[in-house]
Amino acid sequence: MAKTLITNNYTVATAGTRVQLSATTVRLREVVVQAKNGNSNTIYFGNSSVSSTNGFQLQPGQSFSLSELSLMTGENSFDLSTMYVDAATNGDQVVIAYIPY
Repeated sequence: MAKTLITNNYTVATAGTRVQLSATTVRLREVVVQAKNGNSNTIYFGNSSVSSTNGFQLQPGQSFSLSELSLMTGENSFDLSTMYVDAATNGDQVVIAYIPY
């Protein structure tokens, strides 16, 4: 069965107001998070406690893969509904690319 890559763009309209990446459970096997090149400032990625001052920080154009995290934790599945982004600047964006189960 072929794996389907899905990409979604998210905009943090108001800095300091986290954005949930999915309202429903979406199990994922691979995830890449990238701050858009045109952003003015830092994107923060994390769980429901992420804010515009804490979380995994991504500078404009920077990306990371959660599969790297899975090597450290032993987890091989992620849930998009538990992931959030916030930004230091209104209107900054992030793109998420993932392969669902």
